[in-house]
Amino acid sequence: MIAPTLIGIEDSFEYMLNRTLWRPRDLLQFINAAIQVAVDRSHERVQVDDIIQAEHSYSEDMLLALVYEIEDTHPEIARAIYEFQGAPRVVSLTEVGNRLIQVGLPADEVQKGIELLLWYGFLGAEHGTEGEDQYAYNVRYHMPRLMHLVETTGGTVLSIRHFATHSTSARFL
Repeated sequence: MIAPTLIGIEDSFEYMLNRTLWRPRDLLQFINAAIQVAVDRSHERVQVDDIIQAEHSYSEDMLLALVYEIEDTHPEIARAIYEFQGAPRVVSLTEVGNRLIQVGLPADEVQKGIELLLWYGFLGAEHGTEGEDQYAYNVRYHMPRLMHLVETTGGTVLSIRHFATHSTSARFL
């Protein structure tokens, strides 16, 4: 009643859910952002453009929250997140490792860095068993299962969970 049922050909609820990390608080944050945009624009109902604008502000907030959360314990890995700006949606495991090394992560800690980025949902395995990219939340944070997918699915490629848009390439902010 307060929002359009479709965004393009996708159900609006599914649209918002698919752009979060599937945590209830994240979905609520996205919905609140859409409502706030509509209110700021004096709309009586949330419109498609309001949801799209909310996606950008939600994405920026999520990216910053991710960086701040990781930075507390692993500052070098937090810096590495920005190394993925402009990267394709799918990158090889080797490319991820190279980007981590570029920001100063020792080579013997690259595996730990990859696992951390997987845990936080920044990286995932491309095309898991259900035919969709698989992130930590899809496998209930069962990291050995996700690592197995990363190492065996699609020729060891990773899908970047891009925050600012769900287009074919990762673009941040």
